[in-house]
Amino acid sequence: MSARQLFRLVGDGLYIGRTWYTYPINGLAAGDFTCTVIGDSFLIKDGRLAGPLKANTVRINDNIQRVLKSIAGVGQERKGTFAWGADEVVYAPDVVVEGVRITEIAEFTEQL
Repeated sequence: MSARQLFRLVGDGLYIGRTWYTYPINGLAAGDFTCTVIGDSFLIKDGRLAGPLKANTVRINDNIQRVLKSIAGVGQERKGTFAWGADEVVYAPDVVVEGVRITEIAEFTEQL
């Protein structure tokens, strides 16, 4: 799908550009993980980018198996992703995932 099609598929939600402090919880076998959403992230309203999401204000707390089973759309364009301390760059498309479990860790918008 094109980026425009992905945003329309989302309707209202979040575009997560980068995360930080991603680590497993409850042991590796459980598949549970947490991470903090940082830069290059945006609110999506009515299928369009509506404004930036303030960094370090929300955290993803979910399960990797559930996330992979909840993919609703995959983008056409692959983008380089950088992992801290890694020598490799992974090229991956944007994906739409339904129902990602987000926790507010600081006030980030009055409009949600």
